[in-house]
Amino acid sequence: MTCRLYQAVCLLLVFIGLSAGPALSQAERRGDPGAVLHGPTMVMSGFSGSKLFGSGVGSGNATDPAEATRLFIDLNGPSVRFFAIDDFEAGFDGREIKRQPYRSLLAKDIGQVFGMAFDDAERPNLYLAATSAYGLPIVGRDQNGDGVPDKLYAGRSDAAFMAGLFGSVNDNGPGSIWKVDGATGQISRFASIKLDNMPNSGPALGNIVFDSKSRQLFVSDRDTGMIFRLDMEGHILESFDHGSIGRTVAGMRPIHFDTRNRLDITVPSFDVEDPSSWHFAKEGRRVWAVAVNKGRLYYSVAEGPSVWSVGIDADDGNFKLDARQELVLPDTRRQMEISDIAFGPDGSIILAQRGMMVGAYDFSRLARPRQAQVLRYKKTRDGSWRESPTAYAVGFAARKRNGTGGVALGPGYDDHGKLVRYRCSETLWTTGENLRNDPRLAEKLRQGGALRVSGAQAQSLLAISDETRPPWKSYFIDFDGQYPSTVETGHIGDVEIYGCAGMADLRKNPVEPEAAEPEPSSYIQLPGKPLRLSQTGLELSKEQVGDCRADRSSRSFRCEFRLTLTNKGDKRYSGPMVITDEFQRPHATEMALVGSRDWRCSQPMSNFLMCLHEAFTLDVGQSRSLTMRLRVPAQIRADQFHNCALLGYKSVFRQKVALAQLSLEAAGIRSGGVDGRVGPKTKRGLRLLQAQLGMKATGDMGDRVLTRLNLPQADANSASCSTTQLAAMPFSPRGQAPGASDPDDEPLVIPAQPDTKAACDGQTAVQRGNGCACRYDGMRKISPGRCDCRRGADFVAGQGCVFTDQRAQCDPATAERKGRSCFCRYPGMERISSRACRCPRGQKLVNGRGCIDKAPITPSPSRSPRCDRETALVYGGRCECRYPYMYKTSARACACNNPDAALIPGRGCVIPSEPLYGSSRRERSRETAPACDRTTTIRRGNRCVCLMPEMVQVSPTRCVLRPRGGFGVPFN
Repeated sequence: MTCRLYQAVCLLLVFIGLSAGPALSQAERRGDPGAVLHGPTMVMSGFSGSKLFGSGVGSGNATDPAEATRLFIDLNGPSVRFFAIDDFEAGFDGREIKRQPYRSLLAKDIGQVFGMAFDDAERPNLYLAATSAYGLPIVGRDQNGDGVPDKLYAGRSDAAFMAGLFGSVNDNGPGSIWKVDGATGQISRFASIKLDNMPNSGPALGNIVFDSKSRQLFVSDRDTGMIFRLDMEGHILESFDHGSIGRTVAGMRPIHFDTRNRLDITVPSFDVEDPSSWHFAKEGRRVWAVAVNKGRLYYSVAEGPSVWSVGIDADDGNFKLDARQELVLPDTRRQMEISDIAFGPDGSIILAQRGMMVGAYDFSRLARPRQAQVLRYKKTRDGSWRESPTAYAVGFAARKRNGTGGVALGPGYDDHGKLVRYRCSETLWTTGENLRNDPRLAEKLRQGGALRVSGAQAQSLLAISDETRPPWKSYFIDFDGQYPSTVETGHIGDVEIYGCAGMADLRKNPVEPEAAEPEPSSYIQLPGKPLRLSQTGLELSKEQVGDCRADRSSRSFRCEFRLTLTNKGDKRYSGPMVITDEFQRPHATEMALVGSRDWRCSQPMSNFLMCLHEAFTLDVGQSRSLTMRLRVPAQIRADQFHNCALLGYKSVFRQKVALAQLSLEAAGIRSGGVDGRVGPKTKRGLRLLQAQLGMKATGDMGDRVLTRLNLPQADANSASCSTTQLAAMPFSPRGQAPGASDPDDEPLVIPAQPDTKAACDGQTAVQRGNGCACRYDGMRKISPGRCDCRRGADFVAGQGCVFTDQRAQCDPATAERKGRSCFCRYPGMERISSRACRCPRGQKLVNGRGCIDKAPITPSPSRSPRCDRETALVYGGRCECRYPYMYKTSARACACNNPDAALIPGRGCVIPSEPLYGSSRRERSRETAPACDRTTTIRRGNRCVCLMPEMVQVSPTRCVLRPRGGFGVPFN
């Protein structure tokens, strides 16, 4: 870049900064000396907006096309905003929450960012990743002499990225990561992502995530397709290459990084409105979303799109060589990339899509609207993800698909909009645009706020996910409060929540102390309010008693654990007590209490069991113990049994039901047993219990029942865990009874067995015990170490068996194959299926040229047929018979069916009646008998009858099939 270009860019910075009207204070720009976060906070990123060069305030997008050349990024516009989410006015009712942000980060300081992440410091720091999601505008040296840098459509030799895109410092670029100090608010560049000292060329970064266990950051690079691992000082520790390593480990063809595929904004082939010229990494290696869960890094890949995962070493935090493909989106949802990932408390994975990039020159349309969804996948019993996801309704407009790619989980809210301290992951926050704009519900929606809300939507994670119903049980918060009248798409980015950790920071107004009252000697449960066990000083510890004893007759282990409750508070505790014991696989199958009659416990249900004490008392400094014996199934390999106990019950529906069933048994009400499921007997018992408690007897399971019973809720941080090593227990040899050579209650000691494992090929079969099992469903074994697909399906590495009729056969006229998917052949086309596209309405397809506007067609004047006025009339553009009992003799005329009938205008076909005199009875009968046509009628006496019952008589001598058309239409 020449010196003149630097001067032009600096002139633009100074001019826009001076003409921005009342500037924000230095404290708001760089952070005041206090903490950045004040209590529970929602942080949202978005496009900072645009403004006309020389205007005082941002103007959105230019209304005049000529003004688009003078439209630049608003340097004083907010790129990140902080909103307080502690308490709202009411429960979820679809209203807009009008709240001003208490802090904003400006484009002049951080540029444009999408991905965000908090660390776990006492005052959490915020990390921001540069992005190209809002376009890549460029400018050149002023060549027309108007004092304004030239805003370019295409690349030029003196081109440079527009000011405010990647920050204001000259050495900042598309690989920048910013850090906002949580204690002082100071903004600094944390790291600059480079691959072998090669900086990011322009596609910038994807998303960023913090791993609290390994204390490191992971960030995705849209330019190289790498995932970088950084320490907390900003140093790059390692890079993971999905295209080369991840695909190879999964048995797929590798896609290596091409150093020649680099963005160069100085060449004419670069187009600011064509993302295909921005030189992103190839689809097979392009990554975006990143998230950490249970020791694995989950990330999204553009091809599919799909979600992959790779292990993180627990000792040094390095990447493991165990990358695997988790899931692939169905064909109906394969148009947008996955830009953010979150995990629910039940282990489900939540994916947020973002519309395809557009990058409009006037900053109006930055992504395609009304396409992106928020999907939720749950796991099956075998640990795999279900094939069909559940979609959340994002916004009221269109098909409830108004997402912009951000998703996060936050604390829950009660029916009055108050934040609930112990529900840390019950609210789903998503970003979207035009969220409350539905013309059919406009009148009702206006009562709760503006319609064109672009920002964040909050709804319950536990609510029924249905994208076909309007999301009335939601909150909406606008990003900038401007509500533009023109259509702006793709201006909202990601969302992050600082939730339960921020509840201790809530600032409460001081209250004048009243007359002191004597404190109660014990904790009292207030009506309608659950007891917080964290306030009582009760602590629970869990320890294993001895070694687990092997029971070879049932191939299981019997393990004993002692639970000790200690009152370390300053008051005596008196009231009900609940203990929840959760365990991972292998799950316990039986439970028995040892020497305790006061506790009422359930048998293991899936991965937990519960115990209830109706009147538990514990003085200050005292302890009480409970011993339980669990039966754990043995495995053919050595394994671990990990279980955790905590006081109270968690916000899991099945645990609530099981606790209610225990309470019903304690009250002497039969509920059909304790299984954690709501059946007819449980509902009947709940109605009786609700009636005894003075509640409305509905039989519905809700939190109010447990609150009225004074049952305490759990604190997630108070769990006490224990891990037990279980020895391997292979099956007994044939002919030998189980446990014949060893007593039941001796510790299991098994000598080393020779390695008899079969050699599996790795692609179609994996190791299971000493044998091989097929890797994918629908396969069959053809050898001890190899599997094959069944007839009609082909094996695709990394995907499994793909049926031939499911392979993408692209329509050659409208679509072309890229990888394993079909994409529209020409720009501007609409997808109508996974294999074909079409031109928009008003355009036609011309082979080799694409979609062009249709020529206006001048309709020719309609000519009505000339019908015989006496026997026919015009009906539906043709001539039809005017009267019943007539048939068409030509296209324009009709005649009576009976040749003896006469046509009388206004009456139709009439048979004249003449008196018969001077004839005998037989002669009169012959003269009066009609002449049947013998084809459809036969003579019966003096009249003709139809040959078949399906016919209907239309004249004295003729029948036709029963009519199916309208009255007066002839039937052939």
